[in-house]
Amino acid sequence: MNSKVTFDIDELNNPVINADISITNDVRDKIADRFRESFDHVSNLSIVKFNSEDIKNHKLIITPLGDLSSLSKEEITPILHNINSYQMLSLLDIFCDQLKLRGMKFNTKKLHNGFNFKDSVEK
Repeated sequence: MNSKVTFDIDELNNPVINADISITNDVRDKIADRFRESFDHVSNLSIVKFNSEDIKNHKLIITPLGDLSSLSKEEITPILHNINSYQMLSLLDIFCDQLKLRGMKFNTKKLHNGFNFKDSVEK
């Protein structure tokens, strides 16, 4: 196995997890590459679950979200359930800014009147 995962500090002194993935015939490298491929883009949202019941041991599970358009609201709701409200508001601001940069407009009035997010985006 040539792939490896390390815990490090980035240039802003934030803790990060680095994964160096090698393409080999080793099954573990193939699993690592399959994980990378599941991001489906150079960057993607992920859900990170952690179990902190044991004081000395913590389990971290990172799952790329992939293409959300193929999921129903019933499937997405439990995924988003554990994201706190402040994070959701921050993400909404970021998404709106990104839509503007891409020449689209986000109509919050439509969203608050019961339309879904996709119907609130105008070109």
